[in-house]
Amino acid sequence: MGDDVNINELINIAESINQNTIENKNKEKEDRINTDKFIMMKFKISRKKFSKLIKGTSIAYNPKSHMYDVPETINDSKLNDNKLLVNDSKLSSSNGNDSNNLGSGTSNDDNLPGIKTEEIKKIIEKEYPELLEIIDLYRKNNTNVVKKSSKEININRPELKGELFSKSFKTYKKVIDDFVKFCSKRVETQKDLIAIALLEFMEKYS
Repeated sequence: MGDDVNINELINIAESINQNTIENKNKEKEDRINTDKFIMMKFKISRKKFSKLIKGTSIAYNPKSHMYDVPETINDSKLNDNKLLVNDSKLSSSNGNDSNNLGSGTSNDDNLPGIKTEEIKKIIEKEYPELLEIIDLYRKNNTNVVKKSSKEININRPELKGELFSKSFKTYKKVIDDFVKFCSKRVETQKDLIAIALLEFMEKYS
């Protein structure tokens, strides 16, 4: 975020965090996305920095509901032209500390535990190795064709609503490492990314 932060942007962030908190209540423990990781991945800002940005506004964290109280209308006398002026240099150190916390798998929000990279690798190796083998095969056959896509990943497909099932077979460590790095930059759960990758692979080559 730049030096000038629009109040509408802050409201959008707060509402998005609230929605993630609501969705977490309906997810299995291992599929929940804690607020620290959610806000960093989606808005490229730390939780601590966001808390400082909303000081002096009508946006406030409610410890009882674990959500942010957001005004229905914007009428903030403390804001000039609906803009909150922030000096990023004063907040950079706190932003860096929060990023380190994310990397170490720690979280301050809602008592949701972070997941370390090694734990993710073990889960993928045990539960979803077939996806990694497919990714490796796809790369070998499409070395000069694969392009990065900017479109959002659709996790609302009907196939993702069914019964969960696990199946295992061996694959390659390099593929696992690459997939873990990819997952660490996404807000979607690993099982959803795996399911979508399998579906799109089958749709493309069937």
